[in-house]
Amino acid sequence: TVNLLEIGRLNVKGDQWRWLDQILAAATFRDASFTRDVARRATEVHLGYRDPADRLLVATALVHDLTLVTADQRLLDGAQCPVLRER
Repeated sequence: TVNLLEIGRLNVKGDQWRWLDQILAAATFRDASFTRDVARRATEVHLGYRDPADRLLVATALVHDLTLVTADQRLLDGAQCPVLRER
């Protein structure tokens, strides 16, 4: 897995886990579980390129009625779910 702190894409002052706990407590996030429906929907997602992780992201957004937030141009161009440009 990629640690965004290690590669410099995320900067946190202090303890990263305390920071994460504070963010999650203040936000209105909800879990988007990996379910049988997500797995099934992922087999129906065709993005025009082979990336199983992206297919799972799109399938999760579809099943849970979410908007996918990304800077990945391939997802912005080909996702079959609502997408919001991150940058």
